[in-house]
Amino acid sequence: MPRVKVDSELLAEVQALEAAIGNQSKLAHMLGVDRSTLLRFCSTGKAIDKTRETMRKGLIRYKNETTGSSEKVSASIGATLTGNIQEDMQMLRSLCTTVLTVLDGYEKLLANGTNNN
Repeated sequence: MPRVKVDSELLAEVQALEAAIGNQSKLAHMLGVDRSTLLRFCSTGKAIDKTRETMRKGLIRYKNETTGSSEKVSASIGATLTGNIQEDMQMLRSLCTTVLTVLDGYEKLLANGTNNN
């Protein structure tokens, strides 16, 4: 295997998302890598350039989807409260779940950043 350095920043982001998602197979699929590659990266913090780039693109895709979905839900809540309490509660639940997932990820990133200093 080529000699590569530990990528602490990417490792922290991947671990935060792993904690938020809670499913390594799903996370590997989202990042566009094999599960074994993800596990190896999480244990060593090392990956070849191509793999690191693939994971970064996956993280960006996830952030864009998460941001987009929370904005859509927020817009929907303001514009289309239907009076149907069940539908309105589903929209609110979706928004809250998205916000909590993002907060959990950032909290993990901050904790890892604090522990490394």
